[in-house]
Amino acid sequence: MGNYFKFFSTAILILSACFVEADNKAETPSGYGTKSNPYKINKVENLVWLSQNALLLSELTYISLEKNIDASETKDWNNGEGFIPIGTSDNPNYPINVCVDFNGKGHTIFGLNIDCPSGKFLGLFSSLRGSKIYDLVISNSYFSGYRQMGAISGNAESSFFERCSVVDSSLICSVTNISGFGTHVWIGGLVGYSVKSNTFNRCEFSGELSGDYAIGGIAGNAKNTKVTDSVSKADLIDIGADALAIGGIIGNAVDSKILRCVSEINCFNNTNGYGIGGVAGFAGINETEIKCSCAKGKISGNYSIGGIVGDGGGLIENCYSRCELRGNRGIGGIIGTVASFCTISNCYSLGEISADYDSGGIVGNDYYQSEITDCFHSLRPLSGWESNREEMKNKNTYSGWDFDKIWNINDGFGYPYFEWEIPEPMFAFTVLSFLFMSMYVSRR
Repeated sequence: MGNYFKFFSTAILILSACFVEADNKAETPSGYGTKSNPYKINKVENLVWLSQNALLLSELTYISLEKNIDASETKDWNNGEGFIPIGTSDNPNYPINVCVDFNGKGHTIFGLNIDCPSGKFLGLFSSLRGSKIYDLVISNSYFSGYRQMGAISGNAESSFFERCSVVDSSLICSVTNISGFGTHVWIGGLVGYSVKSNTFNRCEFSGELSGDYAIGGIAGNAKNTKVTDSVSKADLIDIGADALAIGGIIGNAVDSKILRCVSEINCFNNTNGYGIGGVAGFAGINETEIKCSCAKGKISGNYSIGGIVGDGGGLIENCYSRCELRGNRGIGGIIGTVASFCTISNCYSLGEISADYDSGGIVGNDYYQSEITDCFHSLRPLSGWESNREEMKNKNTYSGWDFDKIWNINDGFGYPYFEWEIPEPMFAFTVLSFLFMSMYVSRR
């Protein structure tokens, strides 16, 4: 039945393609899309074929990237709008849900361009469902659109991403200063909207992001999502006056888990927005957990600005921030504003904090009354769980912490760092550190 469906769909799509005017030429890849004989992608024209035949991919289809692809010519395609995402349909509100096993084989798609100011569901794929994407690199690429945009996919559900990297790329929201929760811009370095049990493992983002709501280095708006052993180096630019939920790893994390992740975030020349965090912008509702993760960089905004979380609650455990933070109110070394039940344990923060009022080394505005245990900071003037910087370099200061499996310290000379990190004074976000993390995971 599956083979008959694919044959029938192919016939219809080939006929309909004859009536589609395009700047680019599709070329059928070799293979049959099966596990034993996947579609083999050798050139950008093969990707165009996938885009034009997306209905074939609504059932599980196997695809392999056989070599590096230079897609820089897509900048001039389709009257400047670039590559048409795989899964684009005639109805812009309902993309085709693509189901693929995509093996990148460590190869790179270079210079992919999508510039569709009013578009949504933008990325290499429009929407993924029940898919697996692994060993794929997208580099030096540019994406511009309205909402639900990610370099790999604008939307994803029940999918798995492993060893996927988006590097030196830009995802730019074409509309700024949109107000409030109703806009749902949802822009992520890899996926814009992540829902229904997606997993990101050992993934990476570096580049520029802009937008007004739910903007994150790995995923923008994430529900029931798990991100593990991943790194992000995000420059947040052109943040609108009403921007909210902006994070180094996830913008808006709902019932999600972030474990062993590293964020280097730059969102500093900015006086707008709220709910901006080094790891997650918003964290809630209920079971959101952030463990064994850290952030470094500079963050500024209006209110609810935090080194790990901007606004929300959940569990924050065994984390640290070395972010410089500036804002009006609700500025905290670990979390800016506690807006729902929050447990914070075994965390520390370093870095300057500048605020007009409601600031703290661990929590800025404890609106919901958090539970804090064994946390430390070096903020002056001191305000709860304080310790001076020299004390924070001594292992004995952290009597309840696990220095066998989680933490390490150059006792007397540096601050705690994770067992899988490069020792002081190096910060975790380097290529070497990422490889070191990968070695650690492979031993587990």
